[in-house]
Amino acid sequence: MTRRTDAPLIDLVTASLTTGGASETPLYHRLRDQVRGLILHEHLSPGARLPASRVLARDLGVSRTTVELAYDELVAEGFV
Repeated sequence: MTRRTDAPLIDLVTASLTTGGASETPLYHRLRDQVRGLILHEHLSPGARLPASRVLARDLGVSRTTVELAYDELVAEGFV
């Protein structure tokens, strides 16, 4: 049984999202994949609000554009 949580997204994402390193995968793809995984594995409750792009960008220490690109792809894929 999967456990749902309403923990702040920042706590769920930062556990496995790293902003450094030699990854060839763009950061916004890694962020998108993390959020998608949280949705698919029901770690985010249905209807849970994602943090504002400015807030998440600040908390992750990344550009707002990075977060907006990830969110845009999630919208295009029908996840949010």
